[in-house]
Amino acid sequence: MFTLFKGHDMLAPFTAGWQASDTNPLVIEKSKGAYVWDINGKKYLDSLAGLWCTALGGSEPRLVAAAIAQLNTLPFFLLESYYKTLSGTFFIYSCSYQQYDSFLLSIASFFYIDLAKELLNTFTATKMGKAFFTNSGSEANDTQV
Repeated sequence: MFTLFKGHDMLAPFTAGWQASDTNPLVIEKSKGAYVWDINGKKYLDSLAGLWCTALGGSEPRLVAAAIAQLNTLPFFLLESYYKTLSGTFFIYSCSYQQYDSFLLSIASFFYIDLAKELLNTFTATKMGKAFFTNSGSEANDTQV
């Protein structure tokens, strides 16, 4: 439980300046479905869906189970350029181009491959060539340019 809030310790996005000095801020503690609760137990409708990342609701058991399964299998893998040297050694190539006795490999995981197929089959009326994953809308737009 918060006993003291120092407004200058954090600036919350989409918050007016006067709210940053509020000594009784709204602090959200948990979510379930379309609702969130503050630290005092008051229930609110999450009308922004966590700015789109919780469009299917908070603490949805199927999503939690899927996330746990994925974290136990492969929590993260950088889809970056990889090289295989003639001796068979793999290494990440991400900083600058250098000449090596090696060849470029295409790296993916089954999750990305399956998701790409599903997206192309679901959201395209005509056959599209490839799915290209980015980190944000900005990166997606920049890539298209």
